[in-house]
Amino acid sequence: DEKDEEFWRQQKVLIREMSGATERAIRAEQKQKFAIRRNALVSDTAFIGFFIFCSLWSVFDNPFVAFSYAFGASLGLAYAYGLGKYVES
Repeated sequence: DEKDEEFWRQQKVLIREMSGATERAIRAEQKQKFAIRRNALVSDTAFIGFFIFCSLWSVFDNPFVAFSYAFGASLGLAYAYGLGKYVES
């Protein structure tokens, strides 16, 4: 009877260890996937913003239109990056 109790106690400890390791591995994988998506979002936003800036620069006579857009787009880009880092943590 003593051996059975010891056996089941060891099994419970083993299950806790294995489930904890599995959860940590899954969390690390999900964190890595999220970081890749966050970086893709930021780089795509910067890429598209650059082309919109170039379009505004060539269409409007006043260069401040393009600079104003670039300023707003950079603030939006910084916000998206910061929000992604906040959500990741």
